[in-house]
Amino acid sequence: MDYLLFISTFAAASYLPGINMMMALSLSLKFGYKKTLFMILGGTLGLGFVSLVCSLGASAIIINHPNIFKIIKILGGIYIIYLSFEIFLNASELREHENLSFNSNLKLLHLRFFLQGFVICNTNPKAWIFIATLLPPFLDKQNPINSKMFLLIFIIMLIEFISYNTYAIGGVWMKHAMKNKVKILERISAILMLIVGIWIILKP
Repeated sequence: MDYLLFISTFAAASYLPGINMMMALSLSLKFGYKKTLFMILGGTLGLGFVSLVCSLGASAIIINHPNIFKIIKILGGIYIIYLSFEIFLNASELREHENLSFNSNLKLLHLRFFLQGFVICNTNPKAWIFIATLLPPFLDKQNPINSKMFLLIFIIMLIEFISYNTYAIGGVWMKHAMKNKVKILERISAILMLIVGIWIILKP
């Protein structure tokens, strides 16, 4: 019963259109599913890291020092805004990456997407607060660091991975539906990413 309550609560929150899901939608519109998958993996592992830290009780230190967290959050937001302008201004150059295979540039693009997903998740204050609130009641009070803790973290990561994929596949569907309007999709992708960057900076 505890697991059912945990899964239903987290799934309901995970599917809400927040910063992470908007980013998955934006990247899939521009780059397709395969490249967006690296961002999804980064975001999923990022949430796993947040969950692990919250399970160990270190989240209290992060939440109780908002100024340090705010600086990290602003830097992350600025980075996302920079990427949005890069996509908007250099769309034709970025399009060339889609035809590359086994190329160092493509590997760098994958790494950038992975880090992007990881950074966005870890600079989202609501992720820290929500996990820090949701997870502890389901842990064993006498021995919180046990197999149950790792199982709950795995469940969190699995639900998040599925949620990411739902939005990414939706973006791919939109891309195919508007395949004759590539430039419009690129602009939409860049604008969505810009919104995400501003959202990260302005979120209290």
